[in-house]
Amino acid sequence: MTYTAGLDVAESCVLILVQTTRGIPSAELLRTRYGLTPRQSEVARRLAEGQSDAAIARALGISRRTAEHHAEAVRLSLGVRSRAALAAALQEGVWRTELESPETRN
Repeated sequence: MTYTAGLDVAESCVLILVQTTRGIPSAELLRTRYGLTPRQSEVARRLAEGQSDAAIARALGISRRTAEHHAEAVRLSLGVRSRAALAAALQEGVWRTELESPETRN
């Protein structure tokens, strides 16, 4: 479908939308690298996509509280302070050695 609102035929243009694929590690890599359970690795991937606890719970058929618990376990396993830091680390391919050191945590 072509949209040319407000343009005459001589001014027509084409709009191309491109959605990039984020470099989120596979569930298997997350389990191996961080020692996550299969469920935690699935939650980690969904967190990296920006999904809320409620959305994760619906998608996985678990309670919101269980999703919160898994999210907290993932965050602690990766050694990050926030969900935003977790998502950024997974999207950017930052691994455990590059995350904040235990000395910097409170």
